[in-house]
Amino acid sequence: MQCVVFRLRLSFLISCTLVASSSCSSVSADAPIGPPATVTQAAAVLDLSKFPLFNATKEPQSRNVAGLSYNAKSDLKQAFDFQRKQLLERGFKELPGGYSSDQTASGTFAKDGFRVAVTVFPAGEAGEAGVSILNLGNVQLDQLPVPPDAKPSFSGAAVAMYTSDATPANTAAACKKLLLEKGWQPYGTAGDVQFFKQNAVRLTANVAAAPAQGGKTM
Repeated sequence: MQCVVFRLRLSFLISCTLVASSSCSSVSADAPIGPPATVTQAAAVLDLSKFPLFNATKEPQSRNVAGLSYNAKSDLKQAFDFQRKQLLERGFKELPGGYSSDQTASGTFAKDGFRVAVTVFPAGEAGEAGVSILNLGNVQLDQLPVPPDAKPSFSGAAVAMYTSDATPANTAAACKKLLLEKGWQPYGTAGDVQFFKQNAVRLTANVAAAPAQGGKTM
């Protein structure tokens, strides 16, 4: 038995990187808008290269249309609440499944079929919080094609998982064939991981053996 894992990123295919790794929701803001987004379509919904910073201590480590990472002089709650407020003001809706503790705060927000993940965590320096905002794109992973015998075990904004009784090699080949038929193009490999792209979206398909699980794969 095996598990097929899809992960999602938005990627500029020309000069810079839009980022994702996509919980499915029934809210209207989370409805798909069509094919995988182009950079222009993603920027029209949210351009993180222009997103306001909150008490930034230095220049962002990363900043482009679909990804923003920086350190803020703030506690975790204040830093997360600022990002939430900015997204809600831009018409995003917060999806269920957010998490908050002394060590991290995270949430996913949706608008026009796009999902945006926000994570805030201790930055290493006292009184600083690390902020990460990623555009996960507009692809609903549970709508991607999988082999007929694949059984869903989890589906989220950035990850969808399936199990099957076929071998890993056969499943990987079947996934590739089905994705190519839907317009996804090969975009490289790394071990058991296959990458695909369509417009500005990069998709990761991972089929691998699961350790200590009686021959199952993940």
